[in-house]
Amino acid sequence: MKKSIIMLLIGVLLSGFAMSQDIPDPRIIQAQQLEAEKKFKEAFKLYEKIHKTAPENNTITFKLAGMAHTSKNYKKSNQIL
Repeated sequence: MKKSIIMLLIGVLLSGFAMSQDIPDPRIIQAQQLEAEKKFKEAFKLYEKIHKTAPENNTITFKLAGMAHTSKNYKKSNQIL
């Protein structure tokens, strides 16, 4: 239940980010689709690529850390933050 709520909140935050840009990064939309399909490893890898090109993007940083934490990879979560 907690995991679902966290993922929902993160999804809402990220979708707001994607809509706030003039032209959303298509990789964000693709990563969201992967998440919806429960392909979390693939989505995480794509978010990592996005983060490397835009490390100042706090929304992506938070998304990555949240996904790592949800998968119980606490060390990775702390490294991201």
